[in-house]
Amino acid sequence: MRTPSALWCHREPLARLTGNPVAEVEALLELIEDRSCWMLGPVDGAWVIRLVPGPARPGARLTLFRLDPEAALPAPKALEECLVLSGRLCDDHGGQFEPGERLQREPGDKALFAGREAECVCCVVIPGEEERRAFS
Repeated sequence: MRTPSALWCHREPLARLTGNPVAEVEALLELIEDRSCWMLGPVDGAWVIRLVPGPARPGARLTLFRLDPEAALPAPKALEECLVLSGRLCDDHGGQFEPGERLQREPGDKALFAGREAECVCCVVIPGEEERRAFS
Protein backbone atom coordinates (compact mmCIF):
# COMPACT_ATOMS: atom_id res chain seq x y z
CA MET A 1 0.00 0.00 0.00
CA ARG A 2 1.34 3.46 -0.95
CA THR A 3 1.76 6.16 1.62
CA PRO A 4 -0.71 9.01 0.93
CA SER A 5 0.70 12.13 -0.67
CA ALA A 6 1.95 14.87 1.65
CA LEU A 7 -0.76 16.98 -0.02
CA TRP A 8 -3.52 14.57 1.07
CA CYS A 9 -4.80 17.00 3.70
CA HIS A 10 -5.85 19.37 0.87
CA ARG A 11 -8.02 16.87 -1.02
CA GLU A 12 -11.38 18.19 0.21
CA PRO A 13 -10.61 21.93 -0.26
CA LEU A 14 -9.18 21.11 -3.69
CA ALA A 15 -12.30 19.10 -4.57
CA ARG A 16 -14.49 22.07 -3.62
CA LEU A 17 -12.32 24.50 -5.59
CA THR A 18 -12.20 22.38 -8.76
CA GLY A 19 -15.73 20.97 -8.58
CA ASN A 20 -14.36 17.43 -8.88
CA PRO A 21 -15.18 14.43 -6.68
CA VAL A 22 -12.72 13.72 -3.86
CA ALA A 23 -11.73 10.38 -5.46
CA GLU A 24 -10.58 12.19 -8.63
CA VAL A 25 -8.68 14.74 -6.58
CA GLU A 26 -6.93 11.94 -4.67
CA ALA A 27 -5.69 10.51 -8.00
CA LEU A 28 -4.56 13.99 -9.04
CA LEU A 29 -2.57 14.41 -5.84
CA GLU A 30 -0.58 11.31 -6.77
CA LEU A 31 0.23 12.84 -10.19
CA ILE A 32 1.51 16.06 -8.63
CA GLU A 33 4.54 14.21 -7.31
CA ASP A 34 5.34 12.72 -10.76
CA ARG A 35 7.51 15.35 -12.46
CA SER A 36 6.83 13.80 -15.88
CA CYS A 37 3.20 15.03 -15.67
CA TRP A 38 4.23 18.70 -15.64
CA MET A 39 4.61 20.92 -18.73
CA LEU A 40 6.71 24.07 -18.99
CA GLY A 41 4.69 27.02 -17.72
CA PRO A 42 4.14 30.55 -19.00
CA VAL A 43 7.12 32.06 -17.15
CA ASP A 44 10.63 30.94 -16.15
CA GLY A 45 10.61 28.58 -13.21
CA ALA A 46 6.93 27.66 -13.60
CA TRP A 47 5.49 24.27 -14.50
CA VAL A 48 1.80 23.49 -15.09
CA ILE A 49 -0.77 20.71 -15.21
CA ARG A 50 -4.06 21.66 -16.87
CA LEU A 51 -7.11 20.18 -15.14
CA VAL A 52 -10.64 19.42 -16.25
CA PRO A 53 -13.27 21.19 -14.14
CA GLY A 54 -15.93 19.15 -12.41
CA PRO A 55 -19.66 19.59 -13.04
CA ALA A 56 -19.91 22.26 -10.34
CA ARG A 57 -17.49 24.54 -12.26
CA PRO A 58 -18.71 24.50 -15.90
CA GLY A 59 -16.43 26.41 -18.25
CA ALA A 60 -13.81 27.12 -15.57
CA ARG A 61 -10.12 27.01 -16.44
CA LEU A 62 -8.11 25.09 -13.85
CA THR A 63 -4.33 24.99 -13.69
CA LEU A 64 -1.92 23.55 -11.17
CA PHE A 65 1.27 25.60 -10.92
CA ARG A 66 4.56 24.33 -9.55
CA LEU A 67 6.88 27.28 -9.00
CA ASP A 68 10.60 27.02 -8.38
CA PRO A 69 11.80 29.08 -5.38
CA GLU A 70 11.28 32.80 -6.10
CA ALA A 71 9.51 32.12 -9.43
CA ALA A 72 6.48 34.27 -10.22
CA LEU A 73 2.81 33.33 -10.43
CA PRO A 74 1.83 35.72 -13.25
CA ALA A 75 -0.45 38.68 -12.58
CA PRO A 76 -4.09 37.73 -13.22
CA LYS A 77 -5.84 38.77 -16.45
CA ALA A 78 -9.26 37.79 -15.08
CA LEU A 79 -10.82 37.15 -11.68
CA GLU A 80 -9.21 34.01 -10.27
CA GLU A 81 -9.13 31.91 -7.13
CA CYS A 82 -5.96 30.31 -5.84
CA LEU A 83 -5.38 27.55 -3.28
CA VAL A 84 -1.84 27.07 -1.96
CA LEU A 85 -1.05 23.35 -1.64
CA SER A 86 2.62 23.40 -0.62
CA GLY A 87 5.39 25.92 -0.09
CA ARG A 88 4.48 29.56 0.18
CA LEU A 89 3.34 32.43 -2.04
CA CYS A 90 4.58 35.92 -1.19
CA ASP A 91 3.52 39.38 -2.35
CA ASP A 92 5.52 42.60 -2.75
CA HIS A 93 4.29 43.90 0.61
CA GLY A 94 5.60 41.06 2.79
CA GLY A 95 2.32 39.14 2.78
CA GLN A 96 2.62 35.36 2.79
CA PHE A 97 0.09 32.71 1.86
CA GLU A 98 0.65 29.29 3.41
CA PRO A 99 -0.59 25.80 2.44
CA GLY A 100 -4.36 25.57 2.79
CA GLU A 101 -4.90 29.30 2.29
CA ARG A 102 -7.27 30.38 -0.46
CA LEU A 103 -7.13 33.81 -2.05
CA GLN A 104 -8.91 35.75 -4.78
CA ARG A 105 -6.99 37.81 -7.29
CA GLU A 106 -8.31 40.37 -9.74
CA PRO A 107 -6.96 42.04 -12.88
CA GLY A 108 -4.53 44.71 -11.76
CA ASP A 109 -3.20 42.63 -8.87
CA LYS A 110 0.55 42.10 -9.05
CA ALA A 111 2.35 38.81 -9.53
CA LEU A 112 2.96 36.62 -6.49
CA PHE A 113 6.23 34.80 -5.89
CA ALA A 114 7.17 31.41 -4.46
CA GLY A 115 9.10 31.68 -1.21
CA ARG A 116 12.89 31.45 -1.23
CA GLU A 117 13.13 28.26 0.79
CA ALA A 118 11.12 25.80 -1.35
CA GLU A 119 9.04 25.39 -4.46
CA CYS A 120 5.34 26.20 -4.26
CA VAL A 121 2.42 24.21 -5.66
CA CYS A 122 -0.93 25.96 -6.04
CA CYS A 123 -4.17 25.51 -7.95
CA VAL A 124 -5.53 28.49 -9.89
CA VAL A 125 -9.14 28.61 -11.09
CA ILE A 126 -10.59 31.15 -13.50
CA PRO A 127 -14.39 30.86 -13.20
CA GLY A 128 -16.45 30.10 -16.28
CA GLU A 129 -18.76 32.69 -17.89
CA GLU A 130 -21.89 31.36 -16.19
CA GLU A 131 -20.26 31.54 -12.78
CA ARG A 132 -18.94 35.08 -13.41
CA ARG A 133 -22.44 36.28 -14.39
CA ALA A 134 -23.84 34.87 -11.13
CA PHE A 135 -21.44 37.09 -9.16
CA SER A 136 -22.04 40.25 -11.24
